[in-house]
Amino acid sequence: MKNSFQHISRVCLCAMSIMGAAWGGQTFYGASGYSFVPDGFVDHGDRFGGYFAGEFVSLPSARLYPKYVGLRMTTLADRLELSLSSTYAFVTTSDGYDPKKIGSGLVPIVPGLKWNIDDIHSTYVRWGYSAGAMFPYGAYFSTTASSKFPILSPELTVAMATTFVQSMNGMIGGRLQVSDLDGKPLPVAFTGEGGWAGSTNGRLGETREAFWVLGLEVQMGRNIEFNVDWRKDPRTYKDSANVVLPGQNTDGVWSLKLDYHFNGVKQVKGAEK
Repeated sequence: MKNSFQHISRVCLCAMSIMGAAWGGQTFYGASGYSFVPDGFVDHGDRFGGYFAGEFVSLPSARLYPKYVGLRMTTLADRLELSLSSTYAFVTTSDGYDPKKIGSGLVPIVPGLKWNIDDIHSTYVRWGYSAGAMFPYGAYFSTTASSKFPILSPELTVAMATTFVQSMNGMIGGRLQVSDLDGKPLPVAFTGEGGWAGSTNGRLGETREAFWVLGLEVQMGRNIEFNVDWRKDPRTYKDSANVVLPGQNTDGVWSLKLDYHFNGVKQVKGAEK
């Protein structure tokens, strides 16, 4: 048993050490990007992806089962991304996050889409522009700039979203990809993101949502990425009756997420007998 564990550990470390291609994960709400903020790119080359996630409240109650799940696919020459997510909106409870239920209380399956308007490669910077729609942010537009340098390769995303009848959202996200001296990405990246939502149908200046997130991404192979995030909501949220919701996330909550992607099943000539 001990030898088997050591063998598996060596295989995982070897796979992590040779992985060089960085790729984006999927937000809890469906679109590709960070944990909550969609970026301006659409994943090229891998047509299918998804995630399993849960929050880490404390060691005895760590949720390692797939409490949150999502699926996505790209089509139309990697310009259109279609997604499904079981997370309708993040709200706070006494023991962490819980997605709102829809209708009969079944796990919600919320669709989303993302269209890559342009993907521009220049000598030093890659620019991406995308627009789409996903819950709970509504229609959104995001732009991302990324560069490759020795040791650290930075990426910055700015996004705006609106539900038209409830809120206007401003979001920002960033990634620092660890690289070697030649600028080749290594399988470790640090992320940060934040957002603020103001009400469009309530009092002037009313906060619908405010959060910031720090995260770590580790590539565990060509098709698997492990994410650890810590999210804090510094503002208190109120319902439509101006009553403060219970269990506010003012102390911060850890989330664990496994992102996966692949390019479908390929047919190999001569495989059939």
